[in-house]
Amino acid sequence: MKQARLILGIVAILIAVGIVGALIFRDTGEEEEPAIIEEMSKPAKDRATIEAKGLKHTESKDGKVILEIEAGNAEFYKDEERTTFDKIMVTFFYKEEYQLKLRGDTGSLNNKAKNIVIKDNVVVSFADEYKLETDTLNYSTKTDEITTDSPVVASGPEMNFTGKGLTFNLAKEELHVHSNVVADLTKKGDEEKKDKDKKKEEKKDSIGGFDTVSSLDSPLHIRSGNFYGNRTGSYIRFGKGAHVTYEGATLTAGAITVYLDGENGGVSKIVAVGNVKLKQKEMTATCGKLVFDYKNNKLSLTRNPVVWRGDDMVKGDAITYDLTTNKSIVTSNEKNRAHLTIYPKEEEF
Repeated sequence: MKQARLILGIVAILIAVGIVGALIFRDTGEEEEPAIIEEMSKPAKDRATIEAKGLKHTESKDGKVILEIEAGNAEFYKDEERTTFDKIMVTFFYKEEYQLKLRGDTGSLNNKAKNIVIKDNVVVSFADEYKLETDTLNYSTKTDEITTDSPVVASGPEMNFTGKGLTFNLAKEELHVHSNVVADLTKKGDEEKKDKDKKKEEKKDSIGGFDTVSSLDSPLHIRSGNFYGNRTGSYIRFGKGAHVTYEGATLTAGAITVYLDGENGGVSKIVAVGNVKLKQKEMTATCGKLVFDYKNNKLSLTRNPVVWRGDDMVKGDAITYDLTTNKSIVTSNEKNRAHLTIYPKEEEF
């Protein structure tokens, strides 16, 4: 009996130390960098040195739980310096307000390089609200990053997106989606604003031409070459050319940054830069920078803005449109004078 308890104790210690070391501690000396996937996925030549079932380990610091590891089965291969898992789930408690969970059908830990791979039906859940699915995830202690080259699908209460390739830095809380990004953003309270939008749509401004720009409260559909999200800064940026559609309107630019409202949820501001073009019904606007300010309900165009509505045209140093009052303000300077051209409509007899 004593011998059996001793063996079980050794199993728990070896597995716990191996995994916790890989996920918590950072090496300061030289670290070998074998290819993560090749090293961890090679077939075992010998039987596992130690096997364990129903593994569950909790790591605490200063009286607070910082990490929890669960697995259906674990096998430790001493000669190959790796540990394999079935039905693995790793939970990070590195922020008080949320948890980050990684789980998959299989997992493998390189005990020497201290990297981990999770494969097959991989799911990452964040703050019990957002979920990301892929087929393979790599975790590196050297960079403190979760990465994959595979397609990813993410869903949440205010944003859904797909893409190919991902890098998530845990310490900096930065998310990169490498290519083929397609995203849908929604703003809380969209349904409640339909009546308000209809009333605004009835108001027209013949010079400004922004008939229904208030419809930006509706969901935004975005395509871009890549995606960057910063949780600390509460913003997400779509780069390498971004294209936005909403209720028949389109917005294209070199890059589009969406700022999120941390208090009320949804979008607080959208900033587009680089060859910006906004098209909506008969109105077309071009500029170097465009800002949709949700809090103040204003649209501003700067850096050589020009707005057309049919044959009518207005340009200046800056054009600001108040969506609440449907009023346009055109400002100028010595280099860029305000200019307005209006063609009278032909009368019908």
